[in-house]
Amino acid sequence: MLFKIDNSIVEYLISADGIDKAHSCICLSNIFRAHWEGKHIVYADNRQILRYLKNDTNLDQQAKITIGHILNKLAFIGSYEKNVVDYIVVIPPHGEYRIEKSNAKKIFYVPLFEFDVSIESTVLLVENDLDGEIYKGITKIMKANESYPLPTHFDIKVRGGGGSTIATSYKRYAVTEKKIVLAITDSDKKYQTDSYGDTCNSLVTIHDKGPDFLNDIYILNVRELENLITPSFFKLFLNGYDESIMNVFADVEKDDSLNECLKYFDFKKGLTKKHLEDKDLFDFYRNFLQKMESVENFKMEKVDSYDAEYRIVSGFGNSANHFNEFIFNRKLETELNEKKARFEMSSKYIKEVEDKIAQRDSLLKKLPKYIEQEWYDISLKISSWACSEAKIRNI
Repeated sequence: MLFKIDNSIVEYLISADGIDKAHSCICLSNIFRAHWEGKHIVYADNRQILRYLKNDTNLDQQAKITIGHILNKLAFIGSYEKNVVDYIVVIPPHGEYRIEKSNAKKIFYVPLFEFDVSIESTVLLVENDLDGEIYKGITKIMKANESYPLPTHFDIKVRGGGGSTIATSYKRYAVTEKKIVLAITDSDKKYQTDSYGDTCNSLVTIHDKGPDFLNDIYILNVRELENLITPSFFKLFLNGYDESIMNVFADVEKDDSLNECLKYFDFKKGLTKKHLEDKDLFDFYRNFLQKMESVENFKMEKVDSYDAEYRIVSGFGNSANHFNEFIFNRKLETELNEKKARFEMSSKYIKEVEDKIAQRDSLLKKLPKYIEQEWYDISLKISSWACSEAKIRNI
């Protein structure tokens, strides 16, 4: 995360007595050590502040070397402030902790003495570890896209919150242990105007009670993680599914009048007649169902006659792990290289796999508009909370 040393810190240090100044130097050394270790980024928008801290204070030697590195890259590091949505401003110890929101940015003003212990990497709290790996993968993909000015490095520790118990984990990390925490949770909304699910609401309740320190929650603007996966990706890496159904889903993906449904459709379980008893849900999916009617085993005019558990539209099961393996962990390349090394494949098979890799890379470079913004928003949030510089290795 970006730590900005406020101008008032120098004014405070000049007037502080011996004990408070010594305590301040310990806290500042902790902040600069987080930069040294590649966990966060520290800067000031005034070179004179950094020069004062380097030359006229009792900071430890590591902190002073770190300041030298920051000064050498200050113009570059300073640009991060406009490219992140949240950051920290370190203020004098007597200042009041507060959060200011400005133009979609959230700025945390934190008194210096709050940093009198070692500062750890940001915790990315998610419902399970796999979710965290996918969010990190999305961030790396978007970071590689020159259209999105995201920080180069990020350092984050993924922690699984145990699904429905993520709110309890959030309270422990963020409130009790006062770690720097970003939690990402499914909305569990079944359609656009639906209410948040119980897990999401529990997390919001804990967050809103506070006391806030350096923590925040990000609620997906889709139903759940699987809705970040487009049908084109499903079609590419899932085998054994009806191709005609896959093709219609892919058509819906390209149709701006329908693809909003893909943000809330239950890709794990699909839709049953019971779901359609909710009038708002039925109305939201009506046009989508009319499109799916041609390949699924139901008729719109007969929906009311079906049993509650009758499957209207099929789901794809738990596909997140496949997505992670084939899209982010580059499983296709790994398998291809292993088999090439053992001479276990025909030229035809090699061509098929290479074509699949090319399709995947093409999809990643040109995401559908309905989901591209969400990928970027997730990446921007994670980059803001986990941005860092590379570790400083020389003394």
